[in-house]
Amino acid sequence: MKRARLVILAKTPVPGRVKSRLAASVGASAAARRYQRMLAEVACVGAATASMDERVSVGVYFSPRRHPVLDRLSHRHGFTQHAQPLGDLGARLRWIAHRELVGMDALVIIGGDCVGLSPEHLHRAFDKLHEGEDVVLAPAGDGGYTLIGLRSSARQLFLGIPWGGPDVLRRTLRQANRAGLSLYLLPTATDLDDVADLKSWRRRVGANVAWRPRAIPAYDGN
Repeated sequence: MKRARLVILAKTPVPGRVKSRLAASVGASAAARRYQRMLAEVACVGAATASMDERVSVGVYFSPRRHPVLDRLSHRHGFTQHAQPLGDLGARLRWIAHRELVGMDALVIIGGDCVGLSPEHLHRAFDKLHEGEDVVLAPAGDGGYTLIGLRSSARQLFLGIPWGGPDVLRRTLRQANRAGLSLYLLPTATDLDDVADLKSWRRRVGANVAWRPRAIPAYDGN
């Protein structure tokens, strides 16, 4: 049976450590609380994906240190926990991909604030990787991406990328093309970086629904 790994990148959810752009509008404490809720939402999606597909296991990579919120989420859902290495996002992604793909056929990495991702996104990503695609990406609305799936460490994808800017996806696509890697694009999925993102998300899904345990529909494979 093919083996697959889902990795959730999580920051320590304490005031002043997370969501600086959101904190500029709502305050550091409120931003940290909202980030905790984002993590809970993403964790539910990850757990639902693993429960529907016995190939998939889930790990949380935290930075810079462990936290009781992450401990509780990991214990509740049966996730493993690991520390992220030092370095910029590209260096961390390269290191995690190299580590996690040992003995695995497919790896998907998502952010702890990527509340727009659904089990369908994740299942589709794993399916495409198992079918032979080298790379799978889910674009974000700001020019980045909220999901990257890999069959190999493909370190070229993480070199020379202007992380945090509007050209992350475009430059990643160019790197994949230069490396001769096949690539599949999923539908765009939201992450929440600032108050405008939060308001837009709430308009789409309802004022509070993002912060309640949600019913995860079964994935039908189509």
